[in-house]
Amino acid sequence: MKWAYYVKHKVRAVLVLLVIIVAMLVSNLSHRINFTRLDDAVVAIYNDRLMPSTFIFRISEHLHQKQMLLSLPLPQQADRLVKANKLHDDAIARLIKNYEATQLTEAEKTQWRMFRNNLSLYTAAFNAEVSQRLSNNLQGSIVLAGHFDKAVENLNALSNIQVSEGKNLSRNSRSIISDGVLLSHFEVSMLLVLGVMALVLISAGTADNKMILQRHTHMMN
Repeated sequence: MKWAYYVKHKVRAVLVLLVIIVAMLVSNLSHRINFTRLDDAVVAIYNDRLMPSTFIFRISEHLHQKQMLLSLPLPQQADRLVKANKLHDDAIARLIKNYEATQLTEAEKTQWRMFRNNLSLYTAAFNAEVSQRLSNNLQGSIVLAGHFDKAVENLNALSNIQVSEGKNLSRNSRSIISDGVLLSHFEVSMLLVLGVMALVLISAGTADNKMILQRHTHMMN
């Protein structure tokens, strides 16, 4: 009956080894998924948070520079104002196109729509202000200033959203890294178990071979 015990013992050992191997394969698959998630998070931080922040800053900068154009004496500097205004508008249009190519959250979409609306109102008021000043030398439009302030407020809100979303992505990245560390510890533990079981199986196999050899020698005698 000893042979039956040894067979049963080895079958159990093989089953345990299979379970450990499957667990390590699952762990390896989880590693790959985590690496993909981490890569996506890093790319998102750069493409969808860092770059949009620079777009927002540059749009705000162009708006402020555009607003400063109204300090030029008119009509003496009319040509300079018109050319500079077009350069700022073209630059803002390119930045808007770049910003809208990024991944936007629902909060961003709402704030962005408000900004686009206020920007359109500001542009129209700015052009009207320039036309009036060229013809009547009028200065200081309250409506223009109001649209400018609202557009800048929208940009500031969008900038705050970028910071908030960047923090969320950073937390997610740290969580993914922590999961990866835990999986690594698990894999090391499984490897140690495999090593111990391999030693046990080798020892058991050596003992079985000795017993068989002793029986064979006894029968020969």
